[in-house]
Amino acid sequence: MYWYSYVMGTAGVYTSAHLLFDFINTPNHLCLHQWTPQASTSVSPIATSSPPAALASSGLLQSAFLAAGAKVSALDINPSKLTLTHERLHIAKADITSESELESAFEEARLKFGVIQCCVALASLDLSVLPHVSLIDIAAEQWRRTFQVNVEGTFLTAPTWLRQIKAHATPETRNLSLVIICSESGWFGERTNADYASGKSAVQIGLVQSLQNDIMRIHPGARVNAVAPGPVDTAQFKKECKENPIGAGISGIRGALTFEAGKAA
Repeated sequence: MYWYSYVMGTAGVYTSAHLLFDFINTPNHLCLHQWTPQASTSVSPIATSSPPAALASSGLLQSAFLAAGAKVSALDINPSKLTLTHERLHIAKADITSESELESAFEEARLKFGVIQCCVALASLDLSVLPHVSLIDIAAEQWRRTFQVNVEGTFLTAPTWLRQIKAHATPETRNLSLVIICSESGWFGERTNADYASGKSAVQIGLVQSLQNDIMRIHPGARVNAVAPGPVDTAQFKKECKENPIGAGISGIRGALTFEAGKAA
């Protein structure tokens, strides 16, 4: 098994081999939004076959930034699934498809730890929860729901964070970073998940590249990047890919995100 990632933004596209940990320059306050589906959702129960699901459910990403000294606000539609506790960790409920819930959660985080310097948009319906079917068999409701969460939810997140930056960050504030989790599927497609691949393509190409030309006009110290992982070594992925003997961990994605949150990005 293997994984690789693209980091995409104003500096171009890089493979994960070029990424370095940058704990020294980690932002003072970082906000992660995640999506841990509840049993009542219309998709299948959460598994751990993809990077976003694995990172969100395990607390690895929160732990990485906490270890770096950051104050972390973690937002999730099902916050009871986030079991990590720390004096510098704030957990709140937010459905990213709800503009009002996002606004409320971001303001709650700001009042707790101050202006959010880095926003990691991690939440999405990924390949571990979506039914895998041919394009001719995808229900219109599945297509709409995937786009509502993965595209519209990410879109709502970006201006919610940027409005906070515009209102509360000073002109001297630096290291303001929006990191959007995308996928290699947005580049190469998914035969049995055209909804997922199309949504990721819309975000990592259309949204990110539009934002990179707009974000600096909102604040001169702000930037946007995308991290687009491939498959990683998790229990579910092992089950699905027993014939592939090459192993790799998900810690590299953690490294990519901590790098993008730092001043060296």
